[in-house]
Amino acid sequence: MEPSREPPLPAGRLRRLTAAEYMWMVDAGVFGEHERLELLDGVLCKMSPQSVLPLQLGELSVPEPDLAVVESKEVEVYRAPDSETEAYTERITVGRSEALSCRSVPGLSVPPADLW
Repeated sequence: MEPSREPPLPAGRLRRLTAAEYMWMVDAGVFGEHERLELLDGVLCKMSPQSVLPLQLGELSVPEPDLAVVESKEVEVYRAPDSETEAYTERITVGRSEALSCRSVPGLSVPPADLW
């Protein structure tokens, strides 16, 4: 992870949240059900929805990963974010016996079975 390129927060005016504080706020229902946020370097950031799988990275960050490997042996792909609805308009599931294609690299495809 690259160091933050953002300017530091103004001294004495703002403070960063910890991951524990952020998770407490999520559990307490502080944020709206459809509000899409992630904690990056102690700062709450609006984001496109991706999953229900936040990943705590250290004391100040709880990002939503672009890629996560979890128990089921299939791959979910979310594409075409809509900024108005803050949701992805395309979702596909690729099973073990299918091929996962990369749109940005024509001809590149990987069977999910090769990932496990």
